[in-house]
Amino acid sequence: MSLPNPVEQKSYDVINNKLSRVMKEVAEESMKRAAVEENSSSPDNLLTVSGDGTWKTRGHSSLIGVCTVIGAETGKVLDREVLSSFCKGCDSYKGVKFGIKYNKWQRAHKLSCRKNYSGSAGKMEVDGMLRIFNRSEKLHNLKYSNYIGDGDTKTFNALSENKPYGDDHLIQKIECVGHVQKRMGRLTDSLIDKLAHYYGNAIRCNSTSVKEMRKAIWAVWGHSCSTDDEPMHWFCPTNPNTWCKYNAAINNNLQNYKHKPSVAKAVRDVIKSVFADLSHPALLKKCLGEKFGLKINRNVCVSLAERDNRRIFTSRQRCLQSSFEARRAKKIKKSKEIELFQEQEGHLMGRALDWYQIFGSTLVQNTATDFAQLKAALSKAPAIQNKKELETRFYASQQRENQEPTDFVYDLLKLHKKLELGMSEKALVDHIFVRLEPCPRLCGGA
Repeated sequence: MSLPNPVEQKSYDVINNKLSRVMKEVAEESMKRAAVEENSSSPDNLLTVSGDGTWKTRGHSSLIGVCTVIGAETGKVLDREVLSSFCKGCDSYKGVKFGIKYNKWQRAHKLSCRKNYSGSAGKMEVDGMLRIFNRSEKLHNLKYSNYIGDGDTKTFNALSENKPYGDDHLIQKIECVGHVQKRMGRLTDSLIDKLAHYYGNAIRCNSTSVKEMRKAIWAVWGHSCSTDDEPMHWFCPTNPNTWCKYNAAINNNLQNYKHKPSVAKAVRDVIKSVFADLSHPALLKKCLGEKFGLKINRNVCVSLAERDNRRIFTSRQRCLQSSFEARRAKKIKKSKEIELFQEQEGHLMGRALDWYQIFGSTLVQNTATDFAQLKAALSKAPAIQNKKELETRFYASQQRENQEPTDFVYDLLKLHKKLELGMSEKALVDHIFVRLEPCPRLCGGA
């Protein structure tokens, strides 16, 4: 490919530093304008801002974190702080990190050092927000009096203890609605599927009685919403083989039973009305098995469940079989492609040997050795992707002084095959022959 050489590292660093400097200036000017616009709605220079932090990588091991403060009225960024606990320049220093030489290097490197934070990744947001709030008056002549934060109280506690604006202006916290909503819980797809599955089982296993259906349906709601402080297992079965672990623990006199995380209260109140509609007697009467002449009891339900499990198992096996057949077909196809390539390669090698025999193999012994040389040339031949360059090589090539005739012949044959020129054998022989160096043995020499 006709691409220019890449720039040198020194030139790249100069360009990169210039871009970084320009972008920093533009960002700072943009944040100054955003602060003026945000302050236009608060003449007393007291603003309500939203703050949050993020990290370069997930988890608690990130080396870089970013904190931002956004105006509540305009939604524009007023300030940001990038914290880094890693510097590539410091890491690349391989000498001993003490002594006169190291101190001299450190003083020179301090101006460009990227490391501005020492501590854990989880504390980056706290320290970043403290820096932003402490410089708000100097930077924008503003005070961030109201702080909209997430459910994490570490940042707000640090701001309250630090008191960046003194005792006369204490920062007030406003909870973010989105984070409060998260704590309330969500009605996820998996929860909906689970409740729907239990609802269907409640109907199938009690298809002879509307009363038992309703009881089983409300058992699903109560069991799913129960907590240690508020157990609601009134309708769950109490027999020795009950599926309710809470009632089973009571039967076995186990007092230390702990409920698993249940449906949040906000979600519980929402789905209660849905359960009320789906457990209405008028609806459940349509699900009675006896109405259609069916005698469905618990044994029938168990049998149907077993059949359903077999159906699921069979479907899964069919999917696995289809996947296996697809992999096998792909493997066979790849094997055929390899065989075709080897066949074409062998055909090409044979043609090369034939042409070599035309040009004088009768005067050379150990033909097998020459054939091995042709194979070695095939594996070492450089791949040329430019068609124009290939054509130039084919029509303008000449045997070099120290090049074996077999190698030269083979190179031309390979180029001819790649270009698919369609030359006749006579034309190809003439083209190759006139480009061979005169051989002493063919010309009657010693």
